[in-house]
Amino acid sequence: MVRMFSAGDDAVDLFSAAKLVAKLDNPDLDIAPYRVELKRMAAQVKSKLAPKAGDIARLNALTKYLFADSGFHGSRTDFYNRANSYLNDVIDDREGLPITLAIL
Repeated sequence: MVRMFSAGDDAVDLFSAAKLVAKLDNPDLDIAPYRVELKRMAAQVKSKLAPKAGDIARLNALTKYLFADSGFHGSRTDFYNRANSYLNDVIDDREGLPITLAIL
């Protein structure tokens, strides 16, 4: 894990780092299916963008996909639940903390 952060901030894979945090409480967690899901989600967002879409258009498309189309939202009832911090649970439940939603 230390190696992951030694290359500098721009080279850090936040998705992989967040998945390693989830493995602290669930050592048997299989990360691979969640990487596949992330790629599928990214492809769906990308398919809705114009070829030369600017940053604002990309952000708007991502926001619409995550929150309007897919139903992701901040924790509404149990903000301190550990599941809100684990990216696999956030993907499964469509609910999480602002930081985990930002990583997604």
